[in-house]
Amino acid sequence: MQPKSRMGAREFEREQAGRDELAERITRLVAEDGSVEAAPGLDLFRYSSRTGPVYAVNEPSFCIIVQGSKELLLGNERYRYDASRYLLVSAGLPVVGRILEATKERPYLAVRIGLDPLVRKSYDKPLRIPSLARQLGMSTSGLHHHFKAVTAMSPLQFQKQLRLHETRRLLVAGDFDAATAGYRIGYDDAPQFSREYKRFFGEPPIRDVERLRGTQVG
Repeated sequence: MQPKSRMGAREFEREQAGRDELAERITRLVAEDGSVEAAPGLDLFRYSSRTGPVYAVNEPSFCIIVQGSKELLLGNERYRYDASRYLLVSAGLPVVGRILEATKERPYLAVRIGLDPLVRKSYDKPLRIPSLARQLGMSTSGLHHHFKAVTAMSPLQFQKQLRLHETRRLLVAGDFDAATAGYRIGYDDAPQFSREYKRFFGEPPIRDVERLRGTQVG
């Protein structure tokens, strides 16, 4: 589970325009409090008041809050995300969640993309952006624009992060060595994989995994 911040003030106006349009579409598709499955693996949420605590197992997913904020508790760790921070869940985890900011005038609005049918089983294949765009009544270019406005990443960059998280999970579990794990999720070039892993996580695969395993044992 990893909340991520977006880019700075220079992108604010563009991001705000993207959020406003997404908010309008969610409001139109979700007329009352609750959730709607707009497409397989794509859920839209709307709540006009604070909720929680709700106990659940968060499945692997990519979560964007367009309006309002939410808090998740995982053990002793507390994660808060809102319109400036998205949430990436790379493994099924038991969590306690609650919506912190929501009113009738400004309801909590969010999008959740499940990763199993879209991404996790086909790491080396493109995201199916056209089908998602059709379900939301948007053009492919429009969805690309809003995706980047909300996450500060292109869908390709987002998929790269998912691939690296999955590789890390495989390594920590001890199922594969670094080269095999990288190959399994689409990296044919082992040195390139090692460089990208270090760039993202701060350490080469083996050193990073040894540190994580030591933390778990401690």
